[in-house]
Formats: sequence, C-alpha cells, structure tokens
Amino acid sequence: SPLSNVIVLRDVYESNRNSTHKLLIATIKRLGFEDLFSWSESETGTLTIVRKKTRQKIFFCGMNNPESLTSFAVETGFLDTMWVAEAFEIESQDALAQVLINLRGEMPEGYRIQIYMTFNPWSEDTWLKTRFWDRVELKTDKNGKEYGENDEAYCITTNYLDNPWLSDDDKAYYTALEQRDPAYY
Repeated sequence: SPLSNVIVLRDVYESNRNSTHKLLIATIKRLGFEDLFSWSESETGTLTIVRKKTRQKIFFCGMNNPESLTSFAVETGFLDTMWVAEAFEIESQDALAQVLINLRGEMPEGYRIQIYMTFNPWSEDTWLKTRFWDRVELKTDKNGKEYGENDEAYCITTNYLDNPWLSDDDKAYYTALEQRDPAYY
C-alpha cells in the first residue's frame, strides 16, 4: 500500500544480510520489479530496501542492537508492518514486546498494525507456542493444514510441501524423513 513501511527483524542483525535481505531482493528481481526499488548489496553498512517512487522503506533490524530498534522515522506514510523472521530465536515474549512498541499510533482508515512471525523448527517449549498457538482453537483444512485464529492472531502450520523452491529430490528427502523419524522431522 502507498503508506506502509516495514521492519524486518531477526535476533541478530547480521543474520538479515544473508537471509531476509537477500530473499526480498531475489523476490523483487524474480518478479521483474528491479526498476521500482533500490538497495545496497554491500557486505557492510545499513540494510534497507526503498521503493523509489514513494520512498517507502523496508528496514532490517536485530534484537542484538537495541539502538537500531527505537525511534524509526519514515519519509512517507506509517510504520505499520513487522516481519519477525526465525521468531523462535528471540528469547522471550518480553524481549519482543520491547520492539513492538515501535509499531504504535493511529493508523489512517484502511490501515492497521500487522506483525508476521515465521519460524521453524517447531518446539513444544517455545514461548511462541504458549503465546499464540495455545490460545487458538486449531482446525484442519481440506489439505491437512492446521490453522486457528482469535482476535489477536491468525496461526497456520506449513511444511516443505508449501515451499515452491524445493526440488523434487528435496521433497523426496523430506517425505522419507517424515516417515523415518517423525520426531526429528
């Protein structure tokens, strides 16, 4: 949307350089949108992706650098979206709450604060399970995927079959692993 700006968060800032930052750039290129965005691909320096026409930004941050997480100012629009990648790396819900206060304030009509958390592997011991999954009534869709929602969260389970970049050999490996060692899978 023309007013949204995004924070991409990982536990360690530098982890973004070879994961989320490269993934988003590769996606922009794959979709043929290179002319619409600018970014730095240097091995040092601040990571951002900027939509040229509107100056909207995607900021990349890490929990290990608290100063990078406060007082964001955007040139255009609002800071309304956060993607927490590999959320299981973040030690606690309290640690994440310190960051989430950056997404605050009144949003214009049609906008709302959105937080996306992606993570694997699944663990029964993670705070994410008790904070989100245990608070929703899980259902199973026609494809066998678990999902659930409440007024605070929408949760969905995906697996290797949902990854469009896996080769047939990769899929065969994970299928065999699921059958051979379900606990590890």
